[in-house]
Amino acid sequence: MEQGIDQRIQGIMNALHRHQQSLPRLAACLFAIVLLPMLSCSGLRERKTALNDTLRLYERAIRWGQHEKIGKFFDAKLRTSIPVELLKNVRISSYTVQSFDLNNKKNHLRQNVEIKYYFLDRMQVKTVIDKQLWTFHKDAQAWLRQNEFPKLQ
Repeated sequence: MEQGIDQRIQGIMNALHRHQQSLPRLAACLFAIVLLPMLSCSGLRERKTALNDTLRLYERAIRWGQHEKIGKFFDAKLRTSIPVELLKNVRISSYTVQSFDLNNKKNHLRQNVEIKYYFLDRMQVKTVIDKQLWTFHKDAQAWLRQNEFPKLQ
């Protein structure tokens, strides 16, 4: 009986020795199958977290009249479209997200926001639908708005 066990152990050792060359390939395949999707999901998760943080901070800057902070959320070429002087005479009474569409690659967002506002010198509530376009910029690792600030009249 002991001899049978020894033969089995020897057979296993021989099989391991024969397949020793393919073990690194097997490890590489397991890495590709198991770990790469996890790393990819981690990157997407971080991107979604950055998006949520960006949208929350942008809303806060709009709602609370933090005019000096609004520009940092826009692509550089659009920063001059922000009517900073006009905004000093505006108060936001409501900021409501109506629709939210994030593309499959999780790098472009279309969001419609209903903004209710009033001018301090007129005290009449008005409404504008802000059709926001956001893009994730890999170089800056940030979400930036790609269209102009809405017209307030």
